Amino acid sequence: MKLLREPEAAALAYGLDTGNEEELVLVFDLGGGTYDVSMLMVEKGLTEILFTGGNSQLGGTNFDAKIAKHLLKLLDGCFNTEESMEIVLRAAESIRIYLSNNRVAHVALPLTENGWLRLNSGDDVILTRSQVHEIGVDFSASSSNSTHIFSQISRKDIDELCEDEFQDLIRPIRETAIV
Repeated sequence: MKLLREPEAAALAYGLDTGNEEELVLVFDLGGGTYDVSMLMVEKGLTEILFTGGNSQLGGTNFDAKIAKHLLKLLDGCFNTEESMEIVLRAAESIRIYLSNNRVAHVALPLTENGWLRLNSGDDVILTRSQVHEIGVDFSASSSNSTHIFSQISRKDIDELCEDEFQDLIRPIRETAIV
């Protein structure tokens, strides 16, 4: 019996150990709070871990914090209690996950702390296509009504907001690949 790190387990789960040819595999896992990178040698059902690295201080939560900071800028910092900040962070996480499969997220951000506290989940700030059409505002330039700020956040926006974090992802990959 052997305890595996997540990248090695992922490589095995994807069936990378089933081929007959020797393969050098680089696997990385960006979890909620950690980032792991492993270099594996895989051949005929055997997996050898050549090197493991990463950053225990880097994860999805770092990206969420940057997105949440951006959301608070849009809201002009009008509140910051611990409870409402938790909801803003959940909304940021939902936006990050949504943008994994979509180019743009159209969002409706409550203008009041009570508006945030009434949300059931972080997903509630992301609008569907029909909601976007129904509202009929220009999302490319932030606009608002008496209860919400309407804006859009794109993958490109996330790239710019999280540039430092993306650079921090590259370092362990380079270190692992060079060894």
